[in-house]
Amino acid sequence: MKKTGKIVLLLVTLFFLVSCKTDPKEYQMETVASKVTPEMVTVKYLLEIQSYSAFCEATVNGIPVFNNFAHESGTVKTSILASALLENGKNEIGLFFSPFKYDKKTSCDIKLTANFPDEQLELTSISATVDPKGYPTSKTSKEYPKKHRTTHITEGGYQTKEGLDFLMTREITLQNLPEWAWTKATSLQDSPKTYAKLQDAYIKLGLMFKNNDYDSFKKTVWLAMQELAVADLLDPEFYFETTDFPDEFSKGVSSVPTTNWSDYKLKLYKGGRLARLADQDKLPPLNYRRPDGEVYYYNCYFSLIDGKLVVAR
Repeated sequence: MKKTGKIVLLLVTLFFLVSCKTDPKEYQMETVASKVTPEMVTVKYLLEIQSYSAFCEATVNGIPVFNNFAHESGTVKTSILASALLENGKNEIGLFFSPFKYDKKTSCDIKLTANFPDEQLELTSISATVDPKGYPTSKTSKEYPKKHRTTHITEGGYQTKEGLDFLMTREITLQNLPEWAWTKATSLQDSPKTYAKLQDAYIKLGLMFKNNDYDSFKKTVWLAMQELAVADLLDPEFYFETTDFPDEFSKGVSSVPTTNWSDYKLKLYKGGRLARLADQDKLPPLNYRRPDGEVYYYNCYFSLIDGKLVVAR
């Protein structure tokens, strides 16, 4: 075969692999029904974040929930609904702190509050500042009475390419939360078998994007959407609409399969009851492309429930 013929054949083959549809039977995933109802939600737990001249990332039970990396000034104020990542018993809030400059104004604060219909209660918090020697510290953090059931702050620093990130964590014991599906999940182990299970799940979700299969995708993520909605006392269908997925699928989405799996590491949370794969930038091996060419990542979390690996968050 002439060289030009080989090139044409290669291009046709690549086009076929990327654009051809996959039989939906090949990517169907199992799920479970949530047993949580709005009547079970008696309080909303919010994590409030405020920073000044510093890069910060807030975590709930080790799971990243917010960062201000897109804000060049490092100054931001916002709040995140954290209820669906919390459980009855011990929980942890965390803060990665990377100051721009070393002066007394540089800071990052997170605060967990319980929000009832008629009042808000502060439960625990972490305040990150810079000490007189220019070193990150949590010594300005608030102390709480025993009834708050929150611990002292644990500190630990580690060096990165960008500088020194400082991790601060604090535990708190909570009650009156619904029993989310993930809280009763079987713990996944840090093993090649678990990695392979998650890899297969990501591939199947990627095929749903590739096929622009809205119905299969909605069915697969419905447990997560339903419980996230209930945590905010919202209708699940309305909540799903706010994610923009219905609009994105209606316009048409596609996906490019992940090939560099070695870049992704297994991440386990809450004793392996929640899990995901992520690269060094904390991005998942799952993206979708809109018709305008923009690429977005879907960062979901999996749980093993009743022997089924499901999208739980």
